[in-house]
Amino acid sequence: MLNFSKKGLRIISVSLFFCFFTTFDSKAQADLVAEAKKLNLAQDNFWLKILKYEKKWGGLAKPQSAINNEEYFLSKEGRTNSEAELSASIEGFQANIDERTIDKHPICRFPARYKWIKKKLNWAGREDVFKKCSNYNKWSRQGEIKSISLFFATGYFGNPASYFGHALVRFNTDKPHEALLDNAVNYGALTGHDENPVAYILKGLFGGFNAAFTNQIFHQHSHNYSETELRDLWEYRLNLSSEEVMFVVDHTWELLSHKFSYLFLSDNCAYRIAELLEMVYETPLIPRNPLYSMPVTLFEGLGNESRSDGRALVTEVKRVPSRQSKMNDKYLKLSEVERRLVKNIISNSQTLKNNDFAQLNSIEKSNILEALMDYYSYQIISRPEDQEIKKLRHEIIMERFKLPTKTEPENNLTDGPSPHQAQNSFMLRTGYVDNIALGPITELTLRPALYDLLSPAIARPENTGLEIAALKVRMKNSVLEINELNFFKVYNFNIPKTDLPGVKQLSWKINLGLIPQRQNCFDCSVLGFQGGVGTAFQLFPHISTYMLIGGTAQTERDQYGTFAANPELGVLAELFPKWKIHFNLGYKKFINGQKPESSIFQVENRFGNSKSWDLRLSYKKIETTEVSLSAAAYF
Repeated sequence: MLNFSKKGLRIISVSLFFCFFTTFDSKAQADLVAEAKKLNLAQDNFWLKILKYEKKWGGLAKPQSAINNEEYFLSKEGRTNSEAELSASIEGFQANIDERTIDKHPICRFPARYKWIKKKLNWAGREDVFKKCSNYNKWSRQGEIKSISLFFATGYFGNPASYFGHALVRFNTDKPHEALLDNAVNYGALTGHDENPVAYILKGLFGGFNAAFTNQIFHQHSHNYSETELRDLWEYRLNLSSEEVMFVVDHTWELLSHKFSYLFLSDNCAYRIAELLEMVYETPLIPRNPLYSMPVTLFEGLGNESRSDGRALVTEVKRVPSRQSKMNDKYLKLSEVERRLVKNIISNSQTLKNNDFAQLNSIEKSNILEALMDYYSYQIISRPEDQEIKKLRHEIIMERFKLPTKTEPENNLTDGPSPHQAQNSFMLRTGYVDNIALGPITELTLRPALYDLLSPAIARPENTGLEIAALKVRMKNSVLEINELNFFKVYNFNIPKTDLPGVKQLSWKINLGLIPQRQNCFDCSVLGFQGGVGTAFQLFPHISTYMLIGGTAQTERDQYGTFAANPELGVLAELFPKWKIHFNLGYKKFINGQKPESSIFQVENRFGNSKSWDLRLSYKKIETTEVSLSAAAYF
């Protein structure tokens, strides 16, 4: 009887204890909700940013979250009702703990909003729950994340989706030699592996894909960009306090894998990462342009803007060169004798045993062997199944192991200007044209993005051009014409920087849009596609040439025909940093029209290399002759 009484007493005591604290929590919850309403936290701009609320149709439609899946919300109305989501969050944070499913507790799922609500309401919180969030603690490295870096990957012309560059976030533990193991967060479209290229472009442009933040260790991204796609990376280390660092870490954890609508030109990596960082910077990093957001624009904001207290947004900018850049930089820093030996060894590995190599000192041998290691690593990327190349690389590595470690510091690879120092993307150009057949013409060109063949090559592939929606309008005697409208225009001449064997790649160009039928008529543009493939090489330092076999397909006009062959030969010369010239000699022959063939000769000069302006002087002869002088502003 006594034992039963004790047992019963324990049951009663536990029940009373549970009821007491349940009542206490219930009252606390009601008080917190009331306090949140009193402070109008549901309409706080920061809370709306956490929920990713966006105004639709210029503010005419009710704001709703950009996140599409319901799992991001604790209220069924959370996607459109910020007050319901706030109340549901407060209630969820006070929910009982189930040790078996602790990582599904709202505090473990939404640490950023938990900490924000806790701070705003001066609430003690539920640290008993927060400390047990195993998945979150693994992600946040138990507080070991000390800083955040944003990386810019230069354009990769093997994939049209990457032409604009890409942005990537890394959470730095700042442990020496462990940066490749740090968490890195990518934002991108969720696409299939076998997506049809045409469908891929159309879906990307018109919202056919979902997108999400995803997480991998940095090594996987670094290997893909630097080793496989041969894209240089630029690291921008962000100037954030420890509290701000943790907020970005926490909020990114909340966003992982949740789905957004994706638009290639606007709702892309630049837009969503800028949105994330602006929550701690409180400084606009990109213009809220409804038409497009460019990754490089995000880095322009980081490099050129400052915080409200005057501090810079970044503490350091440095280049992480690709495998190809490392190979080029190391080879070009060799002496003439060392370069000759590198090429001799490539043609005959037995040269390693000759006196020419044996008589060198250990530093010279190391320089040659390290350049060869990068060369063969580069070759393996394009020919991964070639066992002979792997064997040769192994031999070079073994030879390098025989030499002592360098006692003198290795020359740093050249960084050069960084992405935020590149010429601005949006261009407005006005000019005067003297056309022999038509007389004086006024010209206006508008290009939303990105750069042409003569633009300064800063933090982008050299000898390339990528123009999107470039519109050229002409006026003569108060009459306007659309002279050109390039939906997209891409040049990629792939001019090798070195004379090493096996590094040449195909040169090519494509252009789709409205193009002038000829130069001796007004308002005679046609819809056409132009393309060409060929080769390019360097003649002298800063002077290169290319040859393309090309063709044109266009709509019929004035019996010119619809298909034409037009090979071309060109020269690119950058005699001074502020002066670059493009010579172009071509021939156009329609194969199904009644008009004769025509020769093409063009020379265009760019003067100035400022971020915000340049001058152009050009001469063209295509059936008639015209000379133009123009000035451009870049925004």
